[in-house]
Amino acid sequence: MCISIRHELMTDLIPSCQARILIVDDELINRHMVQKMLKRFGIVAIDCAEHGIEALARLRNQTYTAVLMDIEMPCLDGEETTRRLRTELKLEQLPVVAMTSHDSATDRDRCLQAGMNDYLSKPLNTKDLYRVLQRWLDLSATTATQDTAINPLLTIPGVDSVGALVRLDQNVALYHDMLRMFYQRNRNTAGQLTNLLATEQWQQARLLAHRLKGTAGHLGMCDLEAMATVVEHGIAKPPLPETAIADLITELARILGELATFSFVQTPNTEHTDSHIQYRIFSPQLIPQLQQLHRLLDEDMRAARVLMQQTAERIAHTTAVLNMQSIVAAIDDFDIDRAQHEIQHLVKKIDHADE
Repeated sequence: MCISIRHELMTDLIPSCQARILIVDDELINRHMVQKMLKRFGIVAIDCAEHGIEALARLRNQTYTAVLMDIEMPCLDGEETTRRLRTELKLEQLPVVAMTSHDSATDRDRCLQAGMNDYLSKPLNTKDLYRVLQRWLDLSATTATQDTAINPLLTIPGVDSVGALVRLDQNVALYHDMLRMFYQRNRNTAGQLTNLLATEQWQQARLLAHRLKGTAGHLGMCDLEAMATVVEHGIAKPPLPETAIADLITELARILGELATFSFVQTPNTEHTDSHIQYRIFSPQLIPQLQQLHRLLDEDMRAARVLMQQTAERIAHTTAVLNMQSIVAAIDDFDIDRAQHEIQHLVKKIDHADE
């Protein structure tokens, strides 16, 4: 749902090919989805930030046409980020569009008070995003509509793939990507959630349930979305319903089992196809960065995330990015041990390439 809460139409719209958009969202699947949507509108200059602190750092060094801002994020949320970019960075005219699963009147008022210009409810809809961006961009040379037939193989029990594809403007390739990412990123989610609750890490457990709710909604996993919502609310405002965790874990396991039957969700084996040349080009600078990232994961998570983004950008066009995606996924899942293991694995591959 698209709800305009405050905007000023520009008389000279910026052509989409000249625009630069900043996506701020802590969930990798969401960032990937929005990037693909924007590219279909002819927007190719797109940057991403995982939280408000990283977003403010980017805004200090780069001019953007608009910002698409998630609300609930670790480190610094969307509302406070918007306040700071208005007051500290003096970006009073920069269009900021909220993206959130909370769509009550109170939530919209908070976005308005924080200085945001527009409001998009999750799960996002391609056409709503298109209509919002038309206020600042000239999208006349592009279209948000594509007549692509729905692939009948996308029928999954418990998943409204038809509704999801409608929101994605029938972009089957993007839907496949998102389902694959969901499968790969959530195979350990049940164990992580159980461990966080057992160790009374309530805020991280709530954020994990919130992330699961958001991605399930985008993918049409309605029952899973509803169950994750119950868990999120139960953690935020106890008591948590007695069977809520068990119900969520059971449904997640069922969905993952269904997805496992599709060949496109399986990770391709790249172990013997990595380019030694590409690893060698980056190894002098990359190894110290990775070693620093390994250390920061134990000492300063905020600094680790900033360094992680810088490292990912440096290797974006090399085969090493496949390993970096695993590191990012582990950190997003609050699995520090796995992230450090992935870092060590990448360092060994680079060392081997230099022999």
